Amino acid sequence: YMAFAHAAMSVRAISETTWAFGLFVGDVVNDHEIRNQWNWFLRYASCFAVGIPIAATIGNHEHGALSGERAAQMEYDAYMNLPSNGPTYQAFEELDGDDRPENVDRGKTYSFDYGAAHFVAIDAELFCDGTTAYADYDETNAGLLVDWLEADLAASEAAWTIVFLHRGPYSLSYDSASVRDLLVPVFEAYGVDLVLSGHDHQYSRSVYQAGSPVVF
Repeated sequence: YMAFAHAAMSVRAISETTWAFGLFVGDVVNDHEIRNQWNWFLRYASCFAVGIPIAATIGNHEHGALSGERAAQMEYDAYMNLPSNGPTYQAFEELDGDDRPENVDRGKTYSFDYGAAHFVAIDAELFCDGTTAYADYDETNAGLLVDWLEADLAASEAAWTIVFLHRGPYSLSYDSASVRDLLVPVFEAYGVDLVLSGHDHQYSRSVYQAGSPVVF
């Protein structure tokens, strides 16, 4: 009952507020292969998504694996109207058993401007081998994403830069080392103002003190 009441309050608050777009940092469903979960998301998002767009980035629950049927991510692609200004990849062949096609990330990393802000969505699953431990990743294609990000940020003249991705660089419960090592230097070099992430099932924020990140 409490969960239902909180959900109802959230839907009411969203429906009674003016929004430019909805921003999601991944895991909009628990299992992207279950059609009913997408139906639930679309049903409850309809209180605002009928009139405004959704800007989303993919999470591990929409990704799920590097091999087998889930590697194609067809459900996510079918439900999201994905942009086309992101990076282009080579064949995913560096990891054993990686069945992802070259277009697996097409549209899932992208950028857009709204008002005085430049928004960048990043598919953080590209820096992961499908596990929480981040034991390995396809270094060539991750490098292509980083190159695209640097060029995108360098070309932006917006006053504010906001990045959103699912697996953030700093966490209270897991270590996304590749995201931190590869992306944070780019964020710092180009003056990214805010990074929004998900994955953690708890709220935290981080700031820098004497050159080192401090997580709250």
